[in-house]
Amino acid sequence: MTLKKVQEMPGVEIPAPHARILKTVYSPEQDPDLVGDLTFFRCDIYPHSCSDVHSHEVSGEIMYVISGHGEGVLGDVVYQLEPDSAFYAPPGVPHQTRATTDEPLRMVTLFSPAVGTAYAKAKAEGK
Repeated sequence: MTLKKVQEMPGVEIPAPHARILKTVYSPEQDPDLVGDLTFFRCDIYPHSCSDVHSHEVSGEIMYVISGHGEGVLGDVVYQLEPDSAFYAPPGVPHQTRATTDEPLRMVTLFSPAVGTAYAKAKAEGK
């Protein structure tokens, strides 16, 4: 499907302490003729929550902030995130994103090569 209304799409709820919602917008499994080897998520990190510290062995991750404020941690470096900023985590490098205010940190995340739709489900199960 070429057009998707993200606000109407179901998401996967990641429980506390890393409370957030991941919506798989485009992925090779869902849209093989459209996106090739790319995964596009929308990620909403709840206020004062964060992702776990993690890395992706093969995929690079680009995070683009739509709204909210927070921090992007890459190794030992902390970057300030705000609307219209982008943050890149190379393959194999530990990283984390944090919402630091009373509003959610809403981002678009792109993975290349693709991580697949199983990624969001694994995160929801604490893997």
